[in-house]
Amino acid sequence: MRREDEYRQLAKSVRKRAGDEESAVMRAQWEILAGTSVHLSDQSAKNHQPKKIDDTGTYDDPIPWDRTLRKKALHRNQATSSMSRIRAKGG
Repeated sequence: MRREDEYRQLAKSVRKRAGDEESAVMRAQWEILAGTSVHLSDQSAKNHQPKKIDDTGTYDDPIPWDRTLRKKALHRNQATSSMSRIRAKGG
């Protein structure tokens, strides 16, 4: 999936969350976030190549390629630590 598609998907899920929100203030905040994601999507489409930040071949990539791997590892670590606390309490 291209970067701009990811931002559009994020905007779609944020708008869905906004629709579920009861508070008008929070709904407005979610809509602002969705609009920002659409703006980022548009920028990403225009600048489809990552920006080179130095001569060593390093590129500025605001969304790391391994974000899903890190997210899964974080959830796995949180679940493991939760289970450890439960066991320590004797539950």
